[in-house]
Amino acid sequence: MVVYLMVGLVAVVGWVVRAGATPELVRVLATTFLGLAIPIVASYLNAPPTPPNGV
Repeated sequence: MVVYLMVGLVAVVGWVVRAGATPELVRVLATTFLGLAIPIVASYLNAPPTPPNGV
């Protein structure tokens, strides 16, 4: 998991910094990482609301 996060973040940074010279493999990895990371983080931050009774 940690390796995937590091590789994904490096791919995104490399894609942003060197947009014109980025190989297709890095672009695909970066977009796949973003496509998976954004919903995971969003679902983690949107915890279900607590019922009023505490039940």
